[in-house]
Amino acid sequence: MLAAKPGAIPFAFSEVLDAYDGAVVVLAECADCSAAGILELLDWDDAGPRRIFRYGALAPATAAQFREKAGRATCKLDQRLLEIEALLSVREPTSLLVALSVHDRSVLAAARVDAGERIPTGPWRDVLFASDDDAWFRRLGLEKRSV
Repeated sequence: MLAAKPGAIPFAFSEVLDAYDGAVVVLAECADCSAAGILELLDWDDAGPRRIFRYGALAPATAAQFREKAGRATCKLDQRLLEIEALLSVREPTSLLVALSVHDRSVLAAARVDAGERIPTGPWRDVLFASDDDAWFRRLGLEKRSV
């Protein structure tokens, strides 16, 4: 997963955990090594289908346990929300920033996060940048477009 390069997406969206006009929080698994992690929205492009995600790894057993629970049918929405919250709380710190095209899920750009680099850690709705702030796009060498 940490080798994400522009082009074909190197991971599968195992489960979209939250969505807003497309995926915003995703349980993702590497297509090559089955490493798992969480992709969570940091910013989006108002004029196009591009989104910047932070990636934090998960222990393989943690992802497997979550998928197993998800496979069980339940009508208890509150239980499901608690399971998602628990999953998000045990991911490792952000190790990668990834720009994705929402339409085809292709990687537009990616960069490792340096030790000590400050990456927001709250829920995506709390950390989403204002439409005129392009810091995450610039960090990945992209231009943020607005309507």
